[in-house]
Formats: sequence, C-alpha cells, structure tokens
Amino acid sequence: MEKNKLFLRLLGFYFLFTMAFVHATSTPLFTLEPITPTSIPVPSNGTAVVQYTVTNMSSKPHTLKMVPITGMAQVTNVGNCADSFALTSKQSCTLTLQVNGAQMSPHYKGGPIVCQQGPNGKPNPNQCYQPSAANVLNVTVATPSVPTLYVGTQNGVYYSIDDGTTWVGTNPPAGGSAISSVVALSTILYAGSINGTVYSSFNNGTTWSPIVSPAPGYAVNALYVSANYKLYIASANGSIFICSLNGKNCTTTTPPATGFAVNAIFVATNALYAASANGLVYYSNNNGVTWVAINGQPDGSAVSSVYVAANTLYVGTANEYVYTSTSLTGGGAWTPYAQTVYSLFVNAAGSVVYAGTQGGFIYSLISGNEVGFVTYGPINSLYQLG
Repeated sequence: MEKNKLFLRLLGFYFLFTMAFVHATSTPLFTLEPITPTSIPVPSNGTAVVQYTVTNMSSKPHTLKMVPITGMAQVTNVGNCADSFALTSKQSCTLTLQVNGAQMSPHYKGGPIVCQQGPNGKPNPNQCYQPSAANVLNVTVATPSVPTLYVGTQNGVYYSIDDGTTWVGTNPPAGGSAISSVVALSTILYAGSINGTVYSSFNNGTTWSPIVSPAPGYAVNALYVSANYKLYIASANGSIFICSLNGKNCTTTTPPATGFAVNAIFVATNALYAASANGLVYYSNNNGVTWVAINGQPDGSAVSSVYVAANTLYVGTANEYVYTSTSLTGGGAWTPYAQTVYSLFVNAAGSVVYAGTQGGFIYSLISGNEVGFVTYGPINSLYQLG
C-alpha cells in the first residue's frame, strides 16, 4: 500500500514537472515587445505614452483584448490595435497606452495583459500573456510638469522651463550638424538633423540615439508626432515618412510635389498638410495617398512651415513672412500676418504663436514681446510641450 502511495506521489511530481517544462519552453501564442521605454515617469498633471508590438505567434487567427488598467487609456484610432483586435498568424499591431498621471496610483508595475477574447466579449483569463519581466509597465507618478520650450539651432538643441528667461543646451545630438526640427512627448525628445538622421532622447537631451535615416544623404526638414502616435518625417528628397515612435516600420506617402523638398508637415484630424519648396501648401485627406495644392502661392518663395489652429491655417515662407487663411482645404486666399519670422510655432489652440529669428531671438507674435534670446545664430525650429 505504501509503495503504491509513493508511486502515485512520484507520478504526480513527474506530471507537474513536465507541465512546467512544457509551459516554460513552448512558444507563447502572443508576444508583446516594447516600442517605447516601459519604465517611465508621468507628471501628476500630464500624460505619457507607452507602446508595444503585439504579435500573434500561433498558426491560427485570434481575437485579442487587453485587460483594462486604471489610469491608462488604450488609444484605438487608425494605426493602433483596436479595442478588440483580430490578428491572423504572425500578424502584428501597435498597442498604444496613454497614461494619465492624475488617475494613477503613485507607482504601478505589471502588464499590460493581453488575452484571447471570450464569448462574452471580455478577456478570457485562461489564455493571457504579458511582456517579459524586464519589459512590463513600470510607471511612477512624478511632480507636476511645467511648459517646456525647445529650439533647434545650428549647434544643437536648447530648452527653457521658465518661459524663455534662461536656456539650457543639451548634449549635441548630431555631432555638430545643425538641428532642423525638434518635437517632444513627455518622455521622448526628437531632433531631426540636416545630416539626414532623426535622433531620440529619453532623458531630455543628456544622451541621444540615432533611430532612423529615412533618406540617406538628404536633410530631415521637419518632424511631427500625430494624435495616433506616429512619427512623421519630412525629407529634403521630397518624401514624407510615417514611422513608429522608435523610428521603425516606416512607410512613405506619395510625394506632394515630385522633385521638391518637403519643408514642414502638420497632421490634423483626417488631414495632412505639407509645406513645399516650390512655394505651395499641399493638402491630403487620405494620409498622403493623393495631394491637392491649396490657396495658391503665398508670396512665391518656398513655404517653410505650416500649422492649423482654431480653424486657421498658418504658413511661414523663406521670405520670412507669415500668412494665414481660413480656407483649410483650398479655394481661399492668404492674408499677411507677420514678418521677420525665420521659424514658426503655433499651439493647438492658436493661443501661442512664436517666431524664431536668424539672430537667435524668440518673439510672441500675439503680444509682440520678446520671449528670450537663445544663442547667436538662426533658430531653425521651435516646439512647446505643455
């Protein structure tokens, strides 16, 4: 009798060991690989974004759903995984999470967890996967953020957290090459260089990494991060590249004007705008598949910047003029707005309109006041975060 009990115990241990070994060595049905850093601070009054690539590793199609996390909203617009997302074998999508510091606990670690969707439309807890231990979410709520103004210059990137009173120079991202464009999220700072490379920094410019050279030999003229968290890159070769936030998986649009550099881009809801070296502004309602030149040439010189704010289109030109139009899709005219503007920034509400000059100064075009002096030389690019 005792021998039988011992045999059953040994058999049970063998079964448990075998199952554990199979689970540990088998290929997961779904994988989650990080696109952005997953250990991040988020300001208590702001947001941050985290992205993963979710891949169906099985030979069968699966419909997946993420387990909700308090304080994190899944971004489900075009270009991202849907709320419930069906993936065929080896197919992937981008899982994008917007983290809201005001709704988070002081520290959160774990997940995101993606599961097979059950018959009730909810995640099936018996078939779930999450990233490896090194890549799970690790979010810490930080002190409130303040508006930060970034500029790209001939000798690098500078920023100010006191409305332009003082400026801090980051480590040069491009080894001495001029910076033609800067754009930022709360946890990622991007710089585009005339050397043709885009750089990113996760520590506000202390260190930089080259992430993509979309058209080697051609300057990166402009950068833009869209509402669905895609990185748009305007190139001097006349193309616009649409990439993931880590600079990978890039696709190209149809050139707005073949043979002419794209100097600036703006992404609005269901609209893409391109500023061309041929002196025209182009509009696309299908993310760059087709383009239409709108409103004619503002002044005959190359268009160097383009923004849409409060139902108004703002453009800057190589003649250092700024023009506006309320005709966002064509059929209108341009109205002179300002002059002696080398670079331009307009926030989403149209309540901040900044001009950078060739002499290193920044001015508010709304108040007419000087914002600050940055450095001797042109201000190539402006961006305000917050």
